Order: sequence, then structure tokens, then C-alpha cells
Amino acid sequence: MLHLDHANKMLRMSTKDFNALTGMLNHPEHFSDEVFGFHAQQAIEKASKAWLDLLKVEYRRIHDIGELFNLLRLNGQQIPLEFLELQDLTDYAVDYRYEPLESDDPSINRREIIDKVNNFIGFVRQKVSDEEKNE
Repeated sequence: MLHLDHANKMLRMSTKDFNALTGMLNHPEHFSDEVFGFHAQQAIEKASKAWLDLLKVEYRRIHDIGELFNLLRLNGQQIPLEFLELQDLTDYAVDYRYEPLESDDPSINRREIIDKVNNFIGFVRQKVSDEEKNE
């Protein structure tokens, strides 16, 4: 049961980062791509950790979404193809947290990121819900 409690806690934290994203959507003048990308990365990281909690898999305190996805795969989980590119958000938790994007880097598509993050959180939330029904 503790694993479900922690999974739900991580999903709540993921949702807080997602809510920050939606608040930033129409205000690029106040929130840089680096800040927006950081919260997108955090939402995916925490949802991934919720999924791992559900499986009772221990993980290190890491920000690397690719490494979290690999842990999920190693534990028999399949990451839907539509979510694989979310691994690219790792750069916002590491590189762009302390260094600005280069001026020639394209702006991120905020609407697209919000949709993908929302879908991933919903995907993990459904897994947690299914597990709760089986408890």
C-alpha cells in the first residue's frame, strides 16, 4: 500500500508542475522556454517515478527521463511510442537550468508539449487507478 501512496504523491507533484505549464502557455514574455521546459521535464520525471513506485522499483534521485524510461523497460514496461520524445526534456532539468538556450535554437511548441505531458500524466494516472482497483 505504501507504494500506491507514494505513486499518488508523485502524481500530485507532477500535476502541480503541469498546472504551472498551463499558466505559462500564453505568457512567453514572462516565462522563458528554459523555465517552461524545466516544469515540463519535472512533470514527466515525477509521473515516471510514480509509475516506478507502482511497480515497487527503487530509483535514484535523478532527472534523466531516458534513464527512468530504461528502468521502466527493465521492469517489463513498454513506453508508448508517442511518449519517447519526452526524453528530450531532460536537457531542461540539467543543461538549460543553468545555461540559456542559444539564440538560434528554435522555440519550443508549448501547446504540443502541454498536450504530450498531459497525455503522459493521464496514462500513468490510469495505471495507478487500475492498481488501486486491484488492491
